[in-house]
Amino acid sequence: MGIFTVGISAIGEDYIGVLYEEINGRAVASDIARSGAVTSDILRQAGVTTDFDRMAGATTDLVRHVGVTVDIDRMAAAAKEKRMANEYHKGNQSRISNAFTVNSVATDPTTVTLTVHKPDGTSTPYTYALGQVMKESTGNYYKDVDLDQAGIWHYKWEGTGACQAVDEGWLEVVGSAF
Repeated sequence: MGIFTVGISAIGEDYIGVLYEEINGRAVASDIARSGAVTSDILRQAGVTTDFDRMAGATTDLVRHVGVTVDIDRMAAAAKEKRMANEYHKGNQSRISNAFTVNSVATDPTTVTLTVHKPDGTSTPYTYALGQVMKESTGNYYKDVDLDQAGIWHYKWEGTGACQAVDEGWLEVVGSAF
């Protein structure tokens, strides 16, 4: 098991935790969004084992208890900035784009597929071959997506053949008070 850094940011009623695990010198990151405090199951998912049930909330003491390094202020700011960068309003349109490269050279895959997973659980695949994904230039593709549901949207780009690659991302759509 590597070194973990946990960042907690209170944004309204939500808490966002950013967990990083260093494996063989390479940082692997995963984002966890939860309502309420960070709980034992989230930390267990990260491979941290201890008795968190007796501790309330995500405090510096909690994090130090398991030997985790923490800079809550820095990580909170980073989590908030990342969340705001991926936040859109329901009814807007978002351009989801991807650059495919081989050895740092822009390369067109043989097939390009973008799969968009909406908050309600439905997934829709879009392909370049059917004209649903647009090509901006060699290796650069995009899709303008209508954001018709509030919640977390996930997407995955897949290239095959000449450029075999997978890239995933997410964005958050917030509802309106009006």
